[in-house]
Amino acid sequence: MRPSADDPRFAQLLAASHDIDLVFGFVEQDERYRYYLAAAYLSREQVVHVHRKIYLPTYRLFDDGRFFAPGNSLRAFDTRFGRMGILICEDAWHLSSAYVEWMDGADFLIDVSASLVWHQRAIA
Repeated sequence: MRPSADDPRFAQLLAASHDIDLVFGFVEQDERYRYYLAAAYLSREQVVHVHRKIYLPTYRLFDDGRFFAPGNSLRAFDTRFGRMGILICEDAWHLSSAYVEWMDGADFLIDVSASLVWHQRAIA
């Protein structure tokens, strides 16, 4: 996806953000055809902020660094609820990420993550 109204999938999400603010993860393709794990904050049919995942794990079953380019910036952004920052999964494990966004004025941090919790229940 590209975070613009030109992308029909993104256009639907922009329209949905008319009355509520949305945060979601997606794969972003840039103009040089690099791919990023990204998260967007949409409000009032506008793209307020896009964060590209910086810390790409390459251990155990995670192989993000093999397929995606790393983002290169951390910054806070203004919303109608206050100043926020977005982190994606592994970004949040690095204390420097939250610190940098806090130093940029973030009052809230949003961590977009897809965690799996394995739970086995005994069947009687």
